[in-house]
Amino acid sequence: MNSKRIAYSLNGEGYGHYGRSIGIIKFLANYFPDFQIDVYCYYNTYSIISKDTSLPANVSIKKNIGMHMCYNKKGTISFIKTIFLSKSNYVNFFKIFNVTLFAKLINPIITFFSKNSNFGYKYTKKYIDDFDFAVVDYEPLLPQVAKIRNKKFITIDSINLLLCGNFHGYGMNGKDWFYRQINKILTQIEAPLSNPAIITTIYDYPLKKKYQNKIIKVGPLVRKEISELVPSVIIEDFILVYVRGAVKKKLLPVIKETNNTRFVVFTDSLSEKEKKQYSDEHIEFHEIDPIAFPDYFRRCLAMISASGYTSISE
Repeated sequence: MNSKRIAYSLNGEGYGHYGRSIGIIKFLANYFPDFQIDVYCYYNTYSIISKDTSLPANVSIKKNIGMHMCYNKKGTISFIKTIFLSKSNYVNFFKIFNVTLFAKLINPIITFFSKNSNFGYKYTKKYIDDFDFAVVDYEPLLPQVAKIRNKKFITIDSINLLLCGNFHGYGMNGKDWFYRQINKILTQIEAPLSNPAIITTIYDYPLKKKYQNKIIKVGPLVRKEISELVPSVIIEDFILVYVRGAVKKKLLPVIKETNNTRFVVFTDSLSEKEKKQYSDEHIEFHEIDPIAFPDYFRRCLAMISASGYTSISE
């Protein structure tokens, strides 16, 4: 029987969060073989990590609630669709909001009158099982559950640099400032910080004074599987593509027209209609597969990807 349980939650957007967190998850599982690691995720991340056949025996995958990004026809994020027009987002937002409200207002009153009350645990058990410690990768539910149950947790992400970084003198114009404020508000809602908190960053941005003793800055978290590929890297004549959602509808027609180059495309939920529409002799399609992807990654000539920070790090 496992002596301790670690709850690990991660954002549902996809390969980037999987790539950063899976190395930590496997390290924890191997470093603490007597611990049970319960991984809570949703949407694309749940789909990806569920296909990882190399997970240690003391790791379990559990589906939980969360919001996902919605895109417009241009393939860029639409905040209106994400927040207001997605039924699942709307429902899940209010579930998470209710847990947050309980953590901030109701639970303090309950614990004030009864230190031994387990009402908070009962209220949150439908979302998260029992745990001793929590690790959070840019996900809003688990931190609030940890606060309600008076459990310690630590957050790991890169986006909170928007909140904690001191960008004075970096030449932001009015539009940059406006979008940074919007992103700061969304980040505060989506990813409440622990103290201390870990922020991963490629460039060593300075921190605001009030965060300097709360934030641990680290470099890119490159998982072991990627590092071990370095001696076997070769260059073959194909470009690797990782693309999902609305972005694929913009990119795949361009790839089809570029018939003097071979492409290996990892994408999700490609319908039969889309396969006929985009298929060609120079294009090889794959469902998103966390085991097969690194081998193509080590052999490609170049890469086209929307997974950003993790791909840059790798």
